[in-house]
Amino acid sequence: MPSHKHLKGVATNFASTFLSRNNDIDGYWALGVIRMELEATEATVLTLDLLAGSGSPGLRCVALLVRRYREVLERLLTGVDIAVEELKSATVELDFDAGDRDADDVVPQIWGEPFTCTVRLIGLWGVERRRMVTGSCAAHDSSRERRSIRREPYRYFAE
Repeated sequence: MPSHKHLKGVATNFASTFLSRNNDIDGYWALGVIRMELEATEATVLTLDLLAGSGSPGLRCVALLVRRYREVLERLLTGVDIAVEELKSATVELDFDAGDRDADDVVPQIWGEPFTCTVRLIGLWGVERRRMVTGSCAAHDSSRERRSIRREPYRYFAE
């Protein structure tokens, strides 16, 4: 049986990777793109179910994020000798209307409105490990942002 603390470490590392500037969609920070898409639907929360391969609401970016971050999760789990089949649930929730919450980590506010990112991993043995991080993020605005030159060949935005 895997160690519970290893699962907590996986949740922490996953949250750090997901919130990183290296999480981009066509060269732009993924969180800004998610926020832009959510504002268009008037929703404030995105939930990604990494095991089911789905997200709610069904934004345009969901399929890419679920595929990419399922692979990240599997890699992190493999590093601590846990198989993805040993998880009952693996979700990421981004809440752009979270207000003040007791987070495990707080990213300094630089630009935009606050958000909360919660990563939840539940093992088959019933133990839940969660990592909640708050930060700030504005909706994607290509006139204000720089596009990464290392972007992958995923054409999300029209050239």
